[in-house]
Amino acid sequence: MKTIMTRLSMVLLSSTIFSLSAFADSAPPLPDTPEAWQQTARNDIESAYLETKNNHPGMVDPQNPAFFARLIQAKERSLQYAASVTDAGGYRAALQIFNNLIHDGHAGVYVSLPLDRVYEQKWPGFHAVWRADKMMVYASELAEVPAGAVLTACDGKPVSTWLQSNVFPFAGHEENQGDWWTHAEKLMRDNGNPFIQLPGKCELELDGKRWAHTLRWTRISAQGKEWERRASDGERLPVGITSPKAGWYWIAAQTFSPDESEREAYRKMYQEIRDKRQDLQKATAIVIDLRHNRGGSSGWSRDLAKALWGDDRVNRRAKAYFADTQVWWRASEGNVSYLENLVGVLHKEGQRPVADMLEKVAAQMRIAQQAGEPFFKAIPAPVTMNMREARIDTATD
Repeated sequence: MKTIMTRLSMVLLSSTIFSLSAFADSAPPLPDTPEAWQQTARNDIESAYLETKNNHPGMVDPQNPAFFARLIQAKERSLQYAASVTDAGGYRAALQIFNNLIHDGHAGVYVSLPLDRVYEQKWPGFHAVWRADKMMVYASELAEVPAGAVLTACDGKPVSTWLQSNVFPFAGHEENQGDWWTHAEKLMRDNGNPFIQLPGKCELELDGKRWAHTLRWTRISAQGKEWERRASDGERLPVGITSPKAGWYWIAAQTFSPDESEREAYRKMYQEIRDKRQDLQKATAIVIDLRHNRGGSSGWSRDLAKALWGDDRVNRRAKAYFADTQVWWRASEGNVSYLENLVGVLHKEGQRPVADMLEKVAAQMRIAQQAGEPFFKAIPAPVTMNMREARIDTATD
């Protein structure tokens, strides 16, 4: 098995590429005319294309020969949309088309705009989500659209058809069931996308009753924004471990990109887990709460596993699990520089094991890059336990 590694998370505006952390402090001024928005969209699509071409592993992956053609299609198609851009909503949609056509869940353009300044987000007075195989009303300010009602169709078309036209061309991937849960809620939002038609009248049903409701699109309320957040992420909890009842433990790990106070909370929690390890191993249930977690360093999750099960067990099983895996790191100048910078960040955060590992990877990537090799291929050392033995070890531990 082969894993391809790269870094591609771009925040673009006016042909400038920023890291996510730098964007808030270094953002350029927003365009102020329709012509400026259109030109910015074109510039940023071109920048996204070049950044991807220069750094994405798909460009040199022998097992992904169609990637470059897909990248060209993403650029050409999104530039077609950019030709009609006149405002922030169109700008966002055009760049989202680029992301969708690349079809890579970990690489692409991240559009960050101050919503209240550039356009007015609207909704129909209720928040709807996709659960199981249907679109349901999560919460509502309207008596005629109660929570729990199912939206079956709008303007004579099934809700699934609306999702295929209004949502998935711009966010997520239709074939991924998890993306229906995550992105279907966007159907009942007007974020200024000029390339879609909003639903006008929807059919609903609840407890055997069916009725039609005409949607009235108005500025979203503060309550609507809170419902949107809670439907997606639920309750926000600080990093830590609690026991809601005897034998039950709740581990809140809702960020893997912690600030200094959260890093200290993680270190305190790890020690508490180590101190309670015998009790935890006898627990009825342990819930690891990843709501709100948007990713970050895997070191935080690895250290959590080690606190729960011990360093030796985790290291042994990780080696067995990855025994048949090669990690190919795209040795581009941009990727090497990014990783070298990341090592410094991780050291400052106190994630020394991860930082040390990535420092070695960055050095090998630099050697490969200077030798003209497209990848640094990290091939694991032989292990004493194969995956079958690891499963037996896990079951009998």
